Amino acid sequence: MFDEEMVKEDAKRIAGLPGVERSYYNTAVFENGIQLTFVVVERNIVRSIDFIGNRKVEAKVLQRKLGFKMGDYLDPILAEAYRRTLTEFYRKKGHAFVKWRWMVNGYRQAEWFIRLVRGRGWKSNQ
Repeated sequence: MFDEEMVKEDAKRIAGLPGVERSYYNTAVFENGIQLTFVVVERNIVRSIDFIGNRKVEAKVLQRKLGFKMGDYLDPILAEAYRRTLTEFYRKKGHAFVKWRWMVNGYRQAEWFIRLVRGRGWKSNQ
């Protein structure tokens, strides 16, 4: 017999597992019963981090400023805050026009390969 309350609790427990962003379920009438499918959305995992265009500071120093490392779960909001932290770090070292931008190549939804590309800022055509 199908117990919807039990299924809701199971979905909550699955969502509470490490590496799971969220979980929900779908039901469908199937032959003489109910087909139950749990949908699990994984959190994004950082698979690699490259610093491109950096010549002045060792990558391991930048990595510490970044605040996350390979194998960590990527929170896009925190990642953007860390990108700004890197930009400010460079500006304090005298590089007033430096900008860092993300190049994120997802292998799968939950695997991210991150490249931080250092540039000198935007040029105006005017």
